[in-house]
Amino acid sequence: MKFKVIKLLVIALLLELSEGKGTFTLIAPKTIRTSKDYRVSVTSQGYDQGYDNPEILEVSIVNTELDPFSSGGDHDDFPYKEFRMAKNVTLGNGGTEFVTFDLKDLPQGYYSLETRTFSEIGFYGFRALHMNTKNQTVFVQTDKSIYKPADKVQFRVLVLDGDMKPLMGVGKVQVQINDGAKNRVKQFDDITLIKGVTFTLIAPKTIRTNKDYRVSVTSQGYDNPEILEVGIKSTEKRNDSYSGGSDDYSYSGGDEEFKMVKNVTLSNGSTEFVTFDLKDLPQGYYSLKARTFAETYFFFFRALHMNTKNQTVFVQTDKSIYKPADKVQFRVLVLDGDMKPLMGVGKVQVQINDGAKNRVKQFDDITLIKGVYQNELQLSDMPVMGKWNIQVNINGKSEKVKTFEVAEYTLPKFEVTIDSNPDVSFKDGKIRATVKAKYTFGKIAKGNATVTAEVTYTRRRRSGDHRRTPVTEASRPIMKTVEVDGKKSVEFDIEKELNIADHSYERSVKLFATFKEELSDREANATTTVKIHPTPHYIELKKSDDEFKPGLPFTATAIVKYHDKGAPVDDKYNPVVFTIKYSYDVIKTCERPHR
Repeated sequence: MKFKVIKLLVIALLLELSEGKGTFTLIAPKTIRTSKDYRVSVTSQGYDQGYDNPEILEVSIVNTELDPFSSGGDHDDFPYKEFRMAKNVTLGNGGTEFVTFDLKDLPQGYYSLETRTFSEIGFYGFRALHMNTKNQTVFVQTDKSIYKPADKVQFRVLVLDGDMKPLMGVGKVQVQINDGAKNRVKQFDDITLIKGVTFTLIAPKTIRTNKDYRVSVTSQGYDNPEILEVGIKSTEKRNDSYSGGSDDYSYSGGDEEFKMVKNVTLSNGSTEFVTFDLKDLPQGYYSLKARTFAETYFFFFRALHMNTKNQTVFVQTDKSIYKPADKVQFRVLVLDGDMKPLMGVGKVQVQINDGAKNRVKQFDDITLIKGVYQNELQLSDMPVMGKWNIQVNINGKSEKVKTFEVAEYTLPKFEVTIDSNPDVSFKDGKIRATVKAKYTFGKIAKGNATVTAEVTYTRRRRSGDHRRTPVTEASRPIMKTVEVDGKKSVEFDIEKELNIADHSYERSVKLFATFKEELSDREANATTTVKIHPTPHYIELKKSDDEFKPGLPFTATAIVKYHDKGAPVDDKYNPVVFTIKYSYDVIKTCERPHR
């Protein structure tokens, strides 16, 4: 049996706006793989700047702290950490540049693609990326989708690596077949994969009228050439996909109004491109079909999405949230099917509506300069709060709505912590603590922190009834003020600053930090407690029993541990001395004269 498979891959298009002087189109995969290069294409239009003043676009891949998809995948100030790789691209007029990122040994996590410019009106774009950590892909195919009783089910399993090539050294492979009642009817253990013939088909999932449709076919393992038929056919209704060894699946539902078929010769290690001219393609449902006519017949089709739009509209604002009296700067970009500025657009109108759906501004019969229109709106001191929107109408039809928020400015929340080793000894000499301040969204906070150290200890005194009662006392607080830029360490000398000269018994030091944020003068507090021990270690005694019983063995085990680590002390030179003391009660009797 010969092995063949078709997989349809989709490349995600990320379009970003530039300054009104020109536009650029960025195309990149939506998925990244560890140890695989990540390639980005940047095509620019309308940048006529001189050599001394080029327009620079920074493209970077950053590691985000949170899942960007859980936040909508589109946030202007998404925090990043640990990993950042950036490269610069010079934007010109009609040129295309490719940027390659080497993602060797990329750790697993959440990543995003960032773009930004640094001109007068800076542009920032952010798109979440999906990380594929799979090092193998498994395909299973049957010769039919529906079987009758007494039929023979023919199936095949294909295991491919990240480059869609046969994977060697897979390991233990097992195949199980279960019936409709979930009973296991057959199991194949420790099967051996044989390097068979495969081909990979890569094509866009979307077709456009009057645009060429290009398909790439790469084949592996073919000793004898075979013919693959690839075609685009119209269908009466939309279907998803089907693949199998039979074409008895009715994918069209009726007569085909459009059919265009081309043949590809499959050979070992070859790649061929097939181009379909879709000029004057009528609107409807279409599918991509592929089949072979070799010993084992293979049939495949995948539903295609038809994009009938001859223009794409983008709207960008300089911020996502505005305060009262702010100025809203926005721009509109209109592109054709090739992502180039569209000429002869027609009547373009821009409307701005407030949070109560009142139209506050309207721009009629605007003129696009190289596909771009740029303007601004001054907000009043008391605007309507809520979600505003910018609506773009072309020839009376709404093409794009962009929302932004108008809200009262609220200072970002922050939190403060103070970290210290909870157990120290007099031998350490100092108590060290670190004050940390950060906003709730992850960015560091700056300001001043006052750290107070207060020593508390417990002593016993003899009261009037001659019983020793514990008394807790505190020393005079010692304060230090430091500047905090995210975090700052502070130290207190045990003898000189805390005035602890007697090392014979344990003390407790309470550390209290008050942080004042530099932008708002708001304060936040944090506390922690540190115990000062006479020695770095302590002894834990475990006994086999609480009472000694004559004639039975009694075991006592001494475990010496460090206070701050809880780990046993490794000391071969200083022995542990056991002192055994015992006492007993003597029963005394006395005789008194009987009266």
